[in-house]
Amino acid sequence: MRNGRGGRGVLDYESPIESGFTHVLSFLVLDMRGGTNRARILKLLLECPRNAYSLSRELGLNYGTVTSHLRKLVRYGVVVPVTPGPYARGYAASQSLVRNRTFFYRILKAIGGPA
Repeated sequence: MRNGRGGRGVLDYESPIESGFTHVLSFLVLDMRGGTNRARILKLLLECPRNAYSLSRELGLNYGTVTSHLRKLVRYGVVVPVTPGPYARGYAASQSLVRNRTFFYRILKAIGGPA
């Protein structure tokens, strides 16, 4: 059981195939500062690909905040860039996130976010 910030540990999930990914996802959302905003970004990216500007507008977050979170999510393989180049780059949920969407929605429920 994960025991993240504030004792929110609720996740007993071990997929033999992707347990490493679920641990990374839990860490990025539950155990790191900014996890709530990362969860909000991931929820939108699971719906459809978006660019940083549209994410910042939809979430009411600063553009720089969104790009910082996206860089971290790309670095950990949770999000993938779908267009080349630095301008108007689109982002989508990785296949690992799509496969583990049920686990992600359990995390959202654990942090009190909309599922």
